[in-house]
Formats: sequence, structure tokens, C-alpha cells
Amino acid sequence: MKQDVKDKVIRTTAQMITQYGIRNVRVDEIAQNLGISKRTLYELFHDKTELINCCLDDLKSRQYNRIASYLGAGKGNPLQNTFWLIQEFIGSLYSVDTEFLAELKEKADYAQKYQESRQWWIDLLEKLLHEGQQKEYFLSHADVNLFSVRMLVTMQDARVEGSTRNEQEEFGFIMLRGISTSKGIEWIDAHVRKQDPAFLKIDSLISSRTRLDASH
Repeated sequence: MKQDVKDKVIRTTAQMITQYGIRNVRVDEIAQNLGISKRTLYELFHDKTELINCCLDDLKSRQYNRIASYLGAGKGNPLQNTFWLIQEFIGSLYSVDTEFLAELKEKADYAQKYQESRQWWIDLLEKLLHEGQQKEYFLSHADVNLFSVRMLVTMQDARVEGSTRNEQEEFGFIMLRGISTSKGIEWIDAHVRKQDPAFLKIDSLISSRTRLDASH
């Protein structure tokens, strides 16, 4: 029973801090929202820092399980899985408040978990890019570790600075297309035209530039 209450506190608090930021959510507000006393809350968690770290662990666990389940099913090719992962990453950035992301990065109490989470995303993207190279979707000489770091860190910083989700999706599309082989580009362009209307303006721009280059 105690564990059920603890789990409920973690889930509720996680929802509050991702929506409003860690600093803006006080312990008494958490207790009031749950209909329990602050004393009960402190019987479950030593302090707010412990509670927040439990929330971060829960968020990470649910996210990781969802991604592992999808990739473990083996539904797509490496390029398709890479596209899917980037969309998941963007989704994770826009499911939380920018102040929450900034606090995770800057506050020492949570910085380690922030770094661990970021490194997990980088490692996973690098793994998929390596698989894509083996299947000749991505250029064999591309430094996929450096690419993964720069791409995801740029996206995180852009989110905090106010970049829109559509801008992030366009950026991800352009970056992946830039390290793709002709085989990869063919798949990407077909995928974009069929599945992603939001990218059609980029596809049109690329097509126009291709026609312009061919005329010279």
C-alpha cells in the first residue's frame, strides 16, 4: 500500500515538474494536489531532491522501455528506425517545459541524470547510424559519434532557446539526408513524400535546387 502511494506521488510530481519546472513546484503544492499531508510526503521521501530524482528515474524508465520495445520488435530498417528515434527524441523535448530542461542541465542535484540521459540518446543514435552504414544507407566515412553528439546537443539547446517542433523536424531531416548515400536519400525522399506532409516544403526546395544545378 505504501508503495502504491509512493508511485502515485512520483507520477503526479513528474507531471507537475515537467509542466511547470522544478523550481516552480513546491512540496506543499504536491501534497495538496495529492490530498496528503507534507508529513506523509516526507515519510516517503527524505526531501524534494530525492523525490525529483525518483521522478527522473521513472520518466527515464518509461521512455527507455517504450523505445526498447519498438526497436526490439525489429519492424523497420536502420534508416527507418533512425527517423523514428529522432521523432521520439523531439517528442521528449516538447513534452516538457523549457525551464524544466534548463534546470536539469544547470542544477548540480540533477545534472548527472541529465548527462546520463543525454549520453544514452547519443549512444543509441550512434548505434542505429552504424547499422545504417552497414546496410549502405549512410556514408561509410561519416563520423557517426560526432554526428550524434552535435545533432542531439544542438536540438536540446534549440528547444531551450525557443525553436519550434517543426523547425526541429526539418533540421533532423536535413541532417540525416546530409550523411545518407544515394540509397538512403532515395528511401528518405520516398518516405517524406508518403508519410510526412510537414517536410514537403523542404523536399520541394531540394528538388528545385537539384533542377537548378542540373541546368548549369
